[in-house]
Amino acid sequence: MTSGKFRFHSKTPGIGTQAYEPNRGAVAATMVFATSDDGENFTFKNVLGFLRVSLTGEKSVKSIELTDNSGATIAGRYYFYHTEPEKLYWNSNKSSSILLDCGEGVKLSDKPTDFYFAMMPMVLKGGVTINVTFTDGTIFPQSTSKEISIVRNTIQPMAV
Repeated sequence: MTSGKFRFHSKTPGIGTQAYEPNRGAVAATMVFATSDDGENFTFKNVLGFLRVSLTGEKSVKSIELTDNSGATIAGRYYFYHTEPEKLYWNSNKSSSILLDCGEGVKLSDKPTDFYFAMMPMVLKGGVTINVTFTDGTIFPQSTSKEISIVRNTIQPMAV
């Protein structure tokens, strides 16, 4: 058993840009943390929570930008200590927005298509604004002033 305080950093350049992954959320942007009392049996925990945006329509989505209405930091490199993995701290590359890149585009239909943002646990007190950019160049803005709580290992829906 090792004693002391170890600091774990996110390995990505920041969670400010995430890639769309059908039916999987923003898996590449998230991370898990494991603890063990004996070095053989590990307990794993998700570090981040998710915000889900569901869209319908006839166009193809190129990207979705999520912005905190208060201008607070919602993306960037973060770190935590193994002794208190429930507390995450911002490190660098901080931003008040997250861009979900949908590559060549995700075709919408009359059935809701889900888009997920991996986020640090936090309370978005002033709500958020999303700007959906379609492959034809048009932009669909949508905003809510309602408080949204992002909780570790949960999916918080946002209806648009």
